[in-house]
Amino acid sequence: MLKSEGLRLFSFALSPSAQGTRNRLLRAFLVGTSAGRCSAVAVRRVALHLVTGLGLIAATVASWNHGHQPANPSAGLEIAGGSPWLEARPDSLRIDLGEFGAADGMHLRFTVEAKELQRGTEEWQDGRLHLEWIKNGECLERVYLFSVRGTGSFSETSAIHPAGPPGARAELHLENLGQSGRLRLSRFETFPTRVSPAARAGMGFVVLGWLVWLASVAGRLRSPGPWLAAALWLVAAWFLVIPGPWPKQSPLVGSFAMDAPDPPARALGPGDFVPAPSQPGALESPNLLLRWKIQLRPLRPLLHGLLFFVPTLAFLVLTQEERRGLTLAALLALAVEAAQWGFGYGFDWTDLVDLATDALGMLMALWVFRKWRTGKEGHLAGAPRA
Repeated sequence: MLKSEGLRLFSFALSPSAQGTRNRLLRAFLVGTSAGRCSAVAVRRVALHLVTGLGLIAATVASWNHGHQPANPSAGLEIAGGSPWLEARPDSLRIDLGEFGAADGMHLRFTVEAKELQRGTEEWQDGRLHLEWIKNGECLERVYLFSVRGTGSFSETSAIHPAGPPGARAELHLENLGQSGRLRLSRFETFPTRVSPAARAGMGFVVLGWLVWLASVAGRLRSPGPWLAAALWLVAAWFLVIPGPWPKQSPLVGSFAMDAPDPPARALGPGDFVPAPSQPGALESPNLLLRWKIQLRPLRPLLHGLLFFVPTLAFLVLTQEERRGLTLAALLALAVEAAQWGFGYGFDWTDLVDLATDALGMLMALWVFRKWRTGKEGHLAGAPRA
């Protein structure tokens, strides 16, 4: 009986139906193995992108924070003892800081104290600090530094502002334009800076690394589209992320790594302050994007959506893939908010609204891209064949 059962199983194994079953099982095994290998490759690719991206972020922060050095240590100064208290009348003081020589920027560190300073009816009617660059008795440029209201001590620990025109002298102005309250400058230190040549070279390598990384995210490196999308991303990041539209350069999560002159070459005191006429009115930034952002504040959600609609549509057209184009746009939106937080501007509910409106702009760009691609495919399908 066992012998007959074995013969029956052997004959079934050689039958066409058994061979079909074996083939199906073999195909299923091969497909499953191939899918497993593909998923493993995808996981390794994503992990490699994450690791290299984090490395590029660290290199960007390091090159930015180490990118400056003192240009002329003998021109550094401090205001020892601070300024007298200003009462709200309005009241204003100025102090001549002199010339600083050839430099790319001015590193500032200061502390402003206020006591029950009440803002006036206008937004700019509070306590504020600004620089004026004077040449031949004419104010060539006015640079906003800080504004304060209420009660407390407010400090700028490390910031670099653009240097003034060659041959111009710097004047520091402290103004109390509020309805009531007191204001004084308790600490002020500054020295000229320049961009380090080594930092320029290092930043060039960092930018090149970002270009390759973004192009690999955008698609195959053999095609020109991903490279163009990566270059467009970097151009947008220059205006929106680093250095961005900000009127000053702030360190990213920390302070600038450079040795300040210690002690400063020059020292001024409270007696060097003299009364000055106040400058009523808002101090506008020289950066056009930042002025638009301030002047069109009620339209901020709409502007954010439009701001990301254009680059997202360009990413989609250049990559020809929805997933890759939207990934580039999302990375740009996250980079904008992360840089604002790293520069010390904080993150609150308005930034969440910005991200939401950025997403709406991306979705609008995706809708336009799909309409364009559908119309293009329909046109090609309806074209007569040669």
